[in-house]
Amino acid sequence: MVRSSTSRDRLHDLATNVIREELGLRATIGRVQLQLVPFSLIGRDITLDDPVYGRFATAEELSIQPSFRALLRGGIDIDTIQIRRADLRLVIRNGQVRNMPRAEGPPPSGGPPTLPFDAFHVFDSTLTVDAEPHASGQLRHVELHVTGIDDGIAVEAVSRDGWVRHRGGRDTLSLIDARAEIAEHEIRLPHLELETPHLHVAVDEAVLPMPFEDHGYTGRVALRYDLAQLERLPLPEDVTLPPIRGQVAVQAHLFTREDVQHAEGSVELRDAFIEQFGLGETLHVEFLADRNRVALRDGSYVTVPRDGGRINLAGGVELDPERGFPVELRADVEDVSFARLMLDLGVTENGIVEWFLAGSLVASGTLEPLML
Repeated sequence: MVRSSTSRDRLHDLATNVIREELGLRATIGRVQLQLVPFSLIGRDITLDDPVYGRFATAEELSIQPSFRALLRGGIDIDTIQIRRADLRLVIRNGQVRNMPRAEGPPPSGGPPTLPFDAFHVFDSTLTVDAEPHASGQLRHVELHVTGIDDGIAVEAVSRDGWVRHRGGRDTLSLIDARAEIAEHEIRLPHLELETPHLHVAVDEAVLPMPFEDHGYTGRVALRYDLAQLERLPLPEDVTLPPIRGQVAVQAHLFTREDVQHAEGSVELRDAFIEQFGLGETLHVEFLADRNRVALRDGSYVTVPRDGGRINLAGGVELDPERGFPVELRADVEDVSFARLMLDLGVTENGIVEWFLAGSLVASGTLEPLML
């Protein structure tokens, strides 16, 4: 604890200067203390402002640990930053964070991304994201760790409470758990998980090339979505979806083979129903896709509700818009109840004859326009 007013003023000037020089932010600090173990400057009642975009953070406590090298030279820099009980604000414009801390002077040319410090830790804080006019959101009880690694930057973040507002409305965020590594030519995602009351997304062991290409993506993706939420999508005025209920679940493995991007996995509709048209209670599709074709693999099927039978599916869609997306589909029918099928399609509830269908159906044509 420093008692001399002159010493306190000196510490205050040291802290504000090093924050400006190392982070490019203007700091207002209420009180500054010197802590010996570990050696650090501790500021309380902090505000940090970006010179262009304004308020970046307010915090009850900010701790700066200088590097040993700077101390040997008789100076001070930022090696590690810790912020507790802060309100952080990020401004996103044109897909870029505009008010992130950055060192003064021109950015380095070429090479992997770097930090103006070794580590940045945030505890028990609130993060507000301003990406207007497209979206905005807030995460509460945030724990965030940003560290420098050999080939870039590592980020770990977790929050179990928040919200996001977008053109379709507002959603509650019940979980964000992310581990990412940002290198010069790729983004690695060891784990990313997002959960709302209607959506769950998990990504594991993924790699995204930088800049984004048409191939080079790897990893595992799982998604679960409540189909009733489709009515909230910002669709064109002339597009109206019928009421839909049920859930869709997607499992996919992304990989590249001979410079061609592939995805294989499954899509499953559970307890699904489309008003006016009818749809099987369960639709399960095993697929293999590349940039030219989506193929339905063995194990794809749809069931008719009320134990009305099963239809096995095979075929595929050519991803060729100039040819109207040619499609070929084969359906192998297994003891499908004609009466239950008519009931599901809304034709009649009073089938007086029970027929069971079996055999194969083949359809071919295009999706645009729909001509089968």
